[in-house]
Amino acid sequence: MNSFANFPERNCPICLNKTPAALKVSSKIRAENLDFASLTEPWRGFFKEKIFFSYYRCMNCRILFCPTYFSSEQLEALYSQMPDNTAEMPMAAIQKTQYSYFKTLRRYSPLTGALLEIGPDIGIFTEACAKEGAFETFWLYEPNKAVHQALADRVKDKEYHIKTEMFNYDDIDNHSVSTVVMIHVLDHLLEPQKVLREIKEKMANGGILAIVTHNENSLLPSFTRSRWPAYCLQHPQLFSPKSIRNLLTTCGFKTIGIHDTVNYFPAGYLLKHGLWATGMNKLGNEIPNTTNLIMPLKLGNMITIATLSEGK
Repeated sequence: MNSFANFPERNCPICLNKTPAALKVSSKIRAENLDFASLTEPWRGFFKEKIFFSYYRCMNCRILFCPTYFSSEQLEALYSQMPDNTAEMPMAAIQKTQYSYFKTLRRYSPLTGALLEIGPDIGIFTEACAKEGAFETFWLYEPNKAVHQALADRVKDKEYHIKTEMFNYDDIDNHSVSTVVMIHVLDHLLEPQKVLREIKEKMANGGILAIVTHNENSLLPSFTRSRWPAYCLQHPQLFSPKSIRNLLTTCGFKTIGIHDTVNYFPAGYLLKHGLWATGMNKLGNEIPNTTNLIMPLKLGNMITIATLSEGK
């Protein structure tokens, strides 16, 4: 059978429950009712008809996830053609947002030893760690080869290793990493448990794990409902403080802090996305980004800080 012909079924990514009990949210046109070819354009476009796989609530561990979703092979094909999702965001706003994550990390991590960052992109967060931290080694796992040079330039005065793969950490010694960072990665993983367990083996005793995700239990999705931007084809699951704690506990971590994050946006960008979230797509498309006014807002994201559980 052609693996692109239909979509596989998934168990709950935390407790492996096979039967999600409650439909939480779906798009008017449900992705699971279409074929793969029909979803390539919605995957690329942001201001088009909103289509995503239906999200169900696991009644055991409370995570929100898509029991029907793309296969690994389908995802590889889609991500290979995905445009830069920060192209319309001015660098000043990106830097402010990433630096706010760094300020939270430094409250928990001594910023020494080895840093493992998964999905660093062009390395804005990485640069803050290099400039203001005292990390001796940087392990940077970024599949997009096009950004490797920009990433290398930001850590050129440090010992660094840039890897194209995302999930094979065999090159790193076990129990050697002091800090692990995943910024908007966990929402995208088909098997978050598997990745977290691999990461755990690489972490030193007392090491810190920092994870930035969307927060499906925040105020914004209650207003925007199915038009919340995080409900999209790229997210096989979405977390709340409760569900991410459950996942981390299952994988041998202890959660020591969960904080709402501050994100920075141009005023025009916010207006455009606000119109889109309320269904006024055509009007939203006509709004230009305003780069001279950047606003800090808490818009439904969170940063979770964890360490290894005792005896794990």
